[in-house]
Amino acid sequence: MIDELKNIEYVLFDLDGTVSDSSEGITKSADKALKSEGINVPFETLTSFIGPALRVSFGRYTDDVEKRDRMLDVYRERYSEKGWCENKIYPGMAELLRDLQKSGKHVVLASAKPEYFCRKIIKYFGVEQYFDFIGGSDMEGKRDDKTVLLTYVLDNIGNPRSDKIVMIGDRKFDVECAHNHGIKCIGVKYGFSEGDELKNAGADFLADTPAELEKLLMN
Repeated sequence: MIDELKNIEYVLFDLDGTVSDSSEGITKSADKALKSEGINVPFETLTSFIGPALRVSFGRYTDDVEKRDRMLDVYRERYSEKGWCENKIYPGMAELLRDLQKSGKHVVLASAKPEYFCRKIIKYFGVEQYFDFIGGSDMEGKRDDKTVLLTYVLDNIGNPRSDKIVMIGDRKFDVECAHNHGIKCIGVKYGFSEGDELKNAGADFLADTPAELEKLLMN
């Protein structure tokens, strides 16, 4: 652990691309949703759906709100059926969550994914016992903006001092929402960021692998 993180008491994790590799379920569900409206794009570009709120992602393909919402419904139908479990926890992540809790840290989830699915996935991985709070977006879109989402999460954990918190995520949205709250952010490069996305967003620390993340967080 480095000196700047020694006094951290709350460790906030993003989910997709940080705790787990969720690419299969998300990209296949997005592909089906786009095709339902006659939109065909290269499959490899659909990793862009990992991170932002779905309304934002589908909104990049249409200005028609009704069309966007129809795609969102198709996505959710497939994702609810099987996409959520087309998902793998990163090697060493369960052990890291366990060790953080054992060391006295408060482990928290802060994800743009709907909270219902966050809880279902964390339980599926068998790590729900390590989390003090699991926070996600709502189905109505009120917490689509990740800064708003983080406000919701912080409210639910008692609004600790910002210097006692670190956010961990794989996309620029995680860095931005953390900094908007005066919180430091560790950007994990093993997720779904592209090129120097995390560096350019101003991530305070970078970890290439889950093992490097562990070194930053544990004594």
